[in-house]
Formats: sequence, structure tokens, C-alpha cells
Amino acid sequence: MNFAMHAYLISGGSKNQVNNVVDKLANDLKAKPIEFTVGKIDDVRSLKDLVKVTLHQKTVIIIKDIEEASLEASNAFLKLLEEPQEQLHFILTTSNLYRVIATIRSRTQIIKLPQGELQDNPQTSSDFLNFSVGEMFKITDKIKSRPEAEEFLKELLFQNHKRLESSENLLKNAEILSIIDATLSAILTNGNIQLQLTNMVVNINNK
Repeated sequence: MNFAMHAYLISGGSKNQVNNVVDKLANDLKAKPIEFTVGKIDDVRSLKDLVKVTLHQKTVIIIKDIEEASLEASNAFLKLLEEPQEQLHFILTTSNLYRVIATIRSRTQIIKLPQGELQDNPQTSSDFLNFSVGEMFKITDKIKSRPEAEEFLKELLFQNHKRLESSENLLKNAEILSIIDATLSAILTNGNIQLQLTNMVVNINNK
């Protein structure tokens, strides 16, 4: 574990697993734990006020289910991560890593816990193209907002680019890449999110 980091993101695992890792990490950091909810912008403002009075001792702020934060709250919280303070650490948890905005993911040390049932706890888009049609639909059905869809598809494009480089079936993977890119373009131009994702899954599985 890199204790030089000041923010950690725990992904996956059961509730008990997550709680155990959170407790152990807070103990290893030798910091006073404070659990806080960040769902909307007002929560982030309250958090900023809180950390101003807790920094006389080493403190770790625990925020569970960070993926449930609104986009506005996520971007406001990001500013706290971008300005690390010596006495302050953050422990975030999520059951859906791809729903956490990329800028928050990039500023945390990600700790991936073993998954339970795949359909109940999709982690990233890295294995999406290996899933069955049913598993693909269970993941895409949970994507409700345009920012979530954009994040997911951009990550999916990145993963498929890597597959393209090492794949023996270059033509098939290039066609899949084109399908994903077209889906992203349609969603960015206000296309119906669920319709576009459904069409993407169907078209991918016809290849």
C-alpha cells in the first residue's frame, strides 16, 4: 500500500469486505476516521467547512458510494483531491468503478476487491466484450445519465484499442471499435441513451 497517497478508492467486494478494508486502512494511516456523505453540492460545501476544523490532527474522511454523487458534487469534491493537505486523507468506496468520474479515479489509489456475482457488481469496462449478451445488458441498463454513458464508452474504446493491437482478428475488432465510436458520437449529440446502448450491444454481438 502506498501511504504517500492521500486518497484511496475501494472498488467492489461485499459490504463486510469493504468495511473491513476501510477500518484497516484508517488504522494503518493512524488517522481519526470521519464518515461523510457526498451526494449533492451542499454536501461538498459542508465537507470543506469540516476539514478546516479537523486538521489539527491526522484525519481520514470516509465517503461511501461515491458514484452516487451528482456530477456537480463530484467536480466540486475533485477540488479537494487536487489540493492535498498533509493531515488529511480520503477513503472512497464504490461498487461500480466506471461510474466514478475519471478525474477522481486518476487522483486516487484504486484498491480492487474480489467481485461477487458479476451481474450484481460490474467493475469496469475492461472485460465487457467478453461478457454474454445478458451480462452486457445488465451493465448497460444501469447507465442512466449522459455523463455515465460517456465515461463508460470512452473507457470501452480505450480497452478495445488495446485489444486491437494484440488481436489476431483485426477486422472484427476494428468493426467493434467503429460501433462503440458511433454509439459515443450519437449519445454526445443527444441520442437516446438506452436505445443507443441497446443497439450497440446487439450490433457487437452480430459480429
